[in-house]
Amino acid sequence: MSGTPAEGSRPTRGGDTRGPGGLFWKLATGGLVTLLAGVLWAFGWPKVVGGAEPLRPRSSAAYVAMEELQRQMGGPGNPVLLLFRGPTAAAVLEQMHTAEPALRRAVSEGHVKSFRLPTGFWPDPATASVLKHEAGILAARSDEFRAQLFEAGFSTNSYALAAGVLDRWREWSTNASGVPLWPDNDGAKWLSGVVSARDSNGDWIGLGTIETTGPSVRLEGLPPGVLVTGWDRLGPDLMARVGRRVAGLMGVIGMVLVGCLWLAFRRWSEVMLSLAALALSFLSLLAAMAAMGATWNLLNLVALPLLLGTSVDSTIHVQLALRREGGILRALWRTTGVALVLCAGANIAGFGSLAWSSNAGLASLDIVCAGGVLCVLVISLLLLPHWWRWVHPSPLPSPPPRSGGASKLYGPLGWRIATVLARAVPRELLVAVARGLSRIYCLIRPERLEVVESNLLPVVGGDAEQARSVARGSFGEFAEKLVDLWRHEALGPGAVTVGATGGWEPFHEAMGCGRGVLLVTPHLGNWELGGSLLASFGVKPLVLTAPEPGTGLTGMRALARARHGVETLVVGADPFAFVQVIRRLQEGGVVAVLLDRPMSGSGVDVDFFGQTLPASSAAADLARATGAVILPVYVVREGGQHRAYALPPVLYDRACLGSRGERRELTGRILRVFEPAVRQFSTQWFHFVPVWKAKSGLDETKR
Repeated sequence: MSGTPAEGSRPTRGGDTRGPGGLFWKLATGGLVTLLAGVLWAFGWPKVVGGAEPLRPRSSAAYVAMEELQRQMGGPGNPVLLLFRGPTAAAVLEQMHTAEPALRRAVSEGHVKSFRLPTGFWPDPATASVLKHEAGILAARSDEFRAQLFEAGFSTNSYALAAGVLDRWREWSTNASGVPLWPDNDGAKWLSGVVSARDSNGDWIGLGTIETTGPSVRLEGLPPGVLVTGWDRLGPDLMARVGRRVAGLMGVIGMVLVGCLWLAFRRWSEVMLSLAALALSFLSLLAAMAAMGATWNLLNLVALPLLLGTSVDSTIHVQLALRREGGILRALWRTTGVALVLCAGANIAGFGSLAWSSNAGLASLDIVCAGGVLCVLVISLLLLPHWWRWVHPSPLPSPPPRSGGASKLYGPLGWRIATVLARAVPRELLVAVARGLSRIYCLIRPERLEVVESNLLPVVGGDAEQARSVARGSFGEFAEKLVDLWRHEALGPGAVTVGATGGWEPFHEAMGCGRGVLLVTPHLGNWELGGSLLASFGVKPLVLTAPEPGTGLTGMRALARARHGVETLVVGADPFAFVQVIRRLQEGGVVAVLLDRPMSGSGVDVDFFGQTLPASSAAADLARATGAVILPVYVVREGGQHRAYALPPVLYDRACLGSRGERRELTGRILRVFEPAVRQFSTQWFHFVPVWKAKSGLDETKR
């Protein structure tokens, strides 16, 4: 690429050389830590406020009026409430009588200013039994009372209230149950509802109040079951519970955070740098809160897990950009730095809108969230890059993508677990989970995504944006392919069906005349499912495969294929394996082989999509030895179904295949047959390691 500097001659600007980062930034780091420690020493750590004050409006005339009214009436604020509970009204009254001596003792000792219990209003069965008899006697004399009033010169209206009372007493005295009756008029109902209630279980609840002499109340000797509560006591209790929950949540998030950082960097030095940046950012936030007089409360305390989750990505982006740019700060600030500033600005603006909230707690949440994001941004962009250069004093480019071998996730244990899940979990749910995990994998392993983009770039005509989009879709398609493959292997024949399209006549003709057929395919679609289709044709194919990673996975996969009528031959495990393949084809059998990924050291370079691709020459070598029919086939997922396509046979002159050049030319012709199919189903061309061979004289960084 024109203008690209040679390795070892990266552009520099004043002071932006590869080195320890400069004395200035070392002094700046030490000075900042000293300043923060001094601020916290002078102002103290931000206090934790457990009361209800942070939950109230910042400016409310109603609150001011209520507090002034309470002050004028001699009350200290919200009263402390006593809740008495029992299965009957009599049991609740007994609790009140038992608690009354303890409350009187608290008043005499100065712990409580006064208390109020609804004992005079609460029904008392013992007293009611005595009064019931007296009320009945008085009610029986109602006529006598009326006559005496009339004789004294009173009108009939003057007796109406007394008549109602006497009638009520008469009704009560004749009540066979003997249970005291609560008043049932509207005023009495309202009054009784102030001091009594019934819960869903039918239990009675009575309410008493205590006027305290200070912010705390000391009560001893209350009967069991009496609950002491109140709004002023709710805040500390909630704060204690929230504090425990937040502490546990922070511990879990911390462990997840370390795991995510390791997956992102795979270097403990960079994991520790991220944690150091977060720690210094949090220390800066604490110092700012202490200097401003801000406190922790029920609302802004929950911002801590939020800050951890939203801020750690800044440290990840900065360090990955430093890897990519070789530690050049100007390149970091010009690209990743601008993006982080814009993202942080949007977050600060969003949280900043809470500053105008009328609720004091929400306003304090704005200070914590916006201030925390700002602290992380400053530390990540100004100090973290220099820390990174201290740890990596020489250029440390991003490690190259793995050019060989499968992902560490691909192994016998993971495969066994996946097949068990395929038996128990519905396909739709398993596909959704697999696709979700594929998106997460793209985030934590971006180098894999870049490899797939590079592989697909020639397929999509050099369009980088389209290659990136197709690459992301390829991971999702691969996840769904794995689900169907697991179901295919775990559930046996019939679990996943494959439909044959047109073009299979040459295959049946070759089978009819006893001629061997060599089925060739690239890593396109779900080629493993083709065995079920061949079994439906009454054919038992021989599949050539490389050894699987891990101990036992090769045998596990071979047994799964055998259940579908497919025989497996591991290439490279047996020096006479090629002889066995030749004999199978000469006897009119069917052999399947993948072309676009040769074993190490056994490939030939062919032209594919205008690029050089190392391909397997096994098909050309077997054609030379046996004269078998070469039939290009592939199995793809199309319209929600798996379809098997057979392309026209690749013709060749067997007599000319003695030349290595002719076999190479035949391999290229076979592979180029698949170009339209790969272009059409590009998201199902699965290569997660580099496939193109670099051409000499070309700048490989040019995209």
